[in-house]
Amino acid sequence: MKPVGCARVGVRPDMAGVPGRPADEVTGWFVPGEPVLSGGKGDKEWVETIRTAVGTQVTHPRVTFVVTGLRRRGHPFDIDNLLHCVLMAFDEPIDDVNARLYVGDAPGVWIEGLLPEGPPVDCVHSIYVPQHSRGSHRGRAGIPEIASDPICDEHEGLALYLGFDRPDIPIRKGWFGPVEAVIDDLVPWFGTYTSRNLIADHRIRDLRIQRGLAPDREGVHISLWYVPDAELNAPDAYQLA
Repeated sequence: MKPVGCARVGVRPDMAGVPGRPADEVTGWFVPGEPVLSGGKGDKEWVETIRTAVGTQVTHPRVTFVVTGLRRRGHPFDIDNLLHCVLMAFDEPIDDVNARLYVGDAPGVWIEGLLPEGPPVDCVHSIYVPQHSRGSHRGRAGIPEIASDPICDEHEGLALYLGFDRPDIPIRKGWFGPVEAVIDDLVPWFGTYTSRNLIADHRIRDLRIQRGLAPDREGVHISLWYVPDAELNAPDAYQLA
């Protein structure tokens, strides 16, 4: 039984400007409600709600979150903690994911099956790391090439692309391995917050991950660009009429 309020969404004229969306077919689903954080209250129920509404066969998920605010109980949250619950609703394989975070009055999650988008041409930073971190263990080298780079603080919001060479990098399960480790290595770009000097990855509002780009290699392509505050409000394309 489909959860009350969930809707399968077809193409509308106001969706024409959204990159990558086909012009002549149903594009996905909208699941209403404030998106739940992984590890938070109700996360298992949220996974089941998504699975029931959408099914389990979304191999190229493009996930758009609309939230009512960028803090929960006064604390910032990371887009990946929203994304975990969505990906856990789907079956393997998942070789790529695009996730976007907006603020709006009608919270929910839009889920589409679309081929991934790479980074734009005009990034603030782009680098290829031939041997990247595999886990967030203390004492690892990080990325020496960016160690002296200044914090990217022209805008609060940031977008991040990770393109892994290996085809076995965990995306759906086992996120707390190479993906998290590489993000943590980007402290020079993101900066830190709190007295514990945690990486300020809550600034990510657009996250794009791919794997299997070059199976005979061990590296990762990393690109970072700004998401200005003017682009934070949910566009009409992601508001149910």
